[in-house]
Amino acid sequence: MTHYNRLSEVSYNEEIASWRFRVKIHRIYPFYSYVTGSGPHWTYILADEDGTKMEMTIYGRYEDRFRGLEKQEGKWVEIFRIFRCK
Repeated sequence: MTHYNRLSEVSYNEEIASWRFRVKIHRIYPFYSYVTGSGPHWTYILADEDGTKMEMTIYGRYEDRFRGLEKQEGKWVEIFRIFRCK
């Protein structure tokens, strides 16, 4: 059985190299930057099985990594993120 982190566990910690979440995407909406005039970028409202909610906005060079996620509204998805260690 896969271990999933909880959204409530998210904090800045240099020792943590990866996160694995199972979340439900409650709402997705486009975000346009009025400063740079770029967009649309996507903002996601996520909730885990404990009911903890988080907002995540994807923009810039990270958009390709999450391509297709905007079609998953109302579904449970797995998000796995690995951070580069120094």
